[in-house]
Amino acid sequence: MTDYIMTDNTLEFDDDSDEESITEEESDFQEITSYTVGNSVRTIIDMIDQDIIDLRPEFQRDFVWDMRRASKLIDSLLSNLPIPNTLLGKYKKTEKFIVIDGQQRLKSIYFFIQGEFKENQKDKPFRLRGLEGKSWNGKLYSELDEVLQRKIQNAIINSTILDNIDSNPRIVFEIFNRLNTGGVPLTNQEVRNCIFSGEFNEQLKKLNLCEPWRKIYGNPTPNKRMYDIELILRFFSLYNEKYKKYKAPMREWLNSEMKQNLKGLDDYDDFYRLFENTAKKIYSEFGEDVFKIKGRNFNRSVFDAIMVSIASGIINCNFKDNLKEKYDSLMDDPNFQKCLVEGTTDSKKVKGRIDLAMEYFLD
Repeated sequence: MTDYIMTDNTLEFDDDSDEESITEEESDFQEITSYTVGNSVRTIIDMIDQDIIDLRPEFQRDFVWDMRRASKLIDSLLSNLPIPNTLLGKYKKTEKFIVIDGQQRLKSIYFFIQGEFKENQKDKPFRLRGLEGKSWNGKLYSELDEVLQRKIQNAIINSTILDNIDSNPRIVFEIFNRLNTGGVPLTNQEVRNCIFSGEFNEQLKKLNLCEPWRKIYGNPTPNKRMYDIELILRFFSLYNEKYKKYKAPMREWLNSEMKQNLKGLDDYDDFYRLFENTAKKIYSEFGEDVFKIKGRNFNRSVFDAIMVSIASGIINCNFKDNLKEKYDSLMDDPNFQKCLVEGTTDSKKVKGRIDLAMEYFLD
């Protein structure tokens, strides 16, 4: 696992509109198979310990409940009060689960039984609090009498299971975002991080730590919302002539790349070197504001064109002279500018701007 520290630094884009909104068809939702199961807390804890239900923070946002709120959930179990269902997604290939809704509840129960409460990346004893008048107030799980411990272990947690989520990521995207309407919606890459967990996901994170890349991205620290990782994925999906096969929408194109490469790249070391050398070349020729138009925000459409064309020049050793002059001319080209506005992830515009960059930079 990559040692990975992220910050909530915000990256603003000039071309936000290219994050297209995809309308789900009725037939899409009819493809969902779901069912409800009831498992004891004992069974759920065992599934978490065996990594069958994965509660690692990278798959969801960090644990945000405080000890009082978590204590109220435990109190509900001890008081025979119902708690809301959880929603789990099941991978067909591995028979494992991700938590789509209910992560805070499952973590609260798990932490209490383990005896340690996670707060601000620190562990401290999980003593029930805020439950005045209850005999279990102020106690650790290990301090409860055996009857109360069994009561918690035998409590039933009902879960709705969405089956075979790896075959239909679009629907899981929609469900994630619908469930997050009360807070900050997950970004596309945050959802991919959850659905397509695997070696390729880890390789993207390692690429994101590449020093020359951090320079042209404009921030030394990885972005908490994973915008930077999505850009790397975007480059990977288009480089080395792959852009010629691109089909909109971009979100589905990137989903497909994640799914196809789930087990990781066999030629990862070669790709890392190309990625690093591309970033170095761009920084040395054009500087750190290369992806900004006249000093404004980061423009993903410019990013596509520059990254893919420069990578092609490195692969084929066919750069023209005076690249900075060629860059300035490209940015002033009316045909290129048309590819940077309105429907920027349309297939014709993606291919058009990359082809133009190739013409300007390469022999």
